[in-house]
Amino acid sequence: MMRLAGAYSRLGRYADAEQLYLKSLELQKRLFGAEDARTRTTTYNLALVYVRQRRLREAEALLAQSLEAGRRLDGDKDPGTLTTMTSLGEVYQDEGRRAEAERLYLEALETGTRVWGPEHHDLLMIRNRLGLFYQDLGRFTEAEKIYLENLEVQRRVLGAEHTDVLWTMNNLAFVYQSEGRLAEAEHLHRQTLEMRSRILGPRHPDTLVSMYNLACVCAREKRRAEALDWLRQDVEGGDIDFDSMAKDSELESLHGPEFDALLAQVHRNADAAKLQPGNPPTN
Repeated sequence: MMRLAGAYSRLGRYADAEQLYLKSLELQKRLFGAEDARTRTTTYNLALVYVRQRRLREAEALLAQSLEAGRRLDGDKDPGTLTTMTSLGEVYQDEGRRAEAERLYLEALETGTRVWGPEHHDLLMIRNRLGLFYQDLGRFTEAEKIYLENLEVQRRVLGAEHTDVLWTMNNLAFVYQSEGRLAEAEHLHRQTLEMRSRILGPRHPDTLVSMYNLACVCAREKRRAEALDWLRQDVEGGDIDFDSMAKDSELESLHGPEFDALLAQVHRNADAAKLQPGNPPTN
């Protein structure tokens, strides 16, 4: 049941995953008790399903419960405790509780560095979450420092073309973009796109993100034709995020009949995606 629930979650079938996790929890609590490690793992996985459904209050309640039990039973240095701490920080961040989120991120980072050492994969993930937190707050100098340090370690430990490396490059380029350092942003976005296209394929969602980002940079530099071409490749690849594209201020200079046609195609992409087997209905 747990394996099937995890598969449903990865496929985006969150309602199916939720039902299996709830059934598993009911059985595990009866057979093993509420504080058994297996029960707590299921509680954590259910919380992540709620996060993906944007049911933040339900996710927060389960993650806070898991973190309290983890601290008490396994200790603050346990990898599961640190992972739960980071996930709860993400929920706090999404809820706008910034001070609480930063406190958890910094605690997880400090403890993880001491327990795992600076090159552990989970620690790199925690650092990247902290970088995204600072990026969202507009604290770009702090975010840039974290991404550059992470990039150096990731390339050495994981290899230059690992997907985690490519996401750090993407995030660093976005920081440059946000600071108006458009030439640096474009150079890094192009590097990321080249590797993503080659490794993941031209229609992979990560590749489409890089195309979209290049469209934004070109639009800000008033290179309208090139920006529309990148955006067209993104849309033809299957972009379904209508609201983000329609409201993105970086694309305002592209507004007009061509842009409207691309938006209409994104809407059709989204409708088609809803009809694919395994995709849940959306509100």
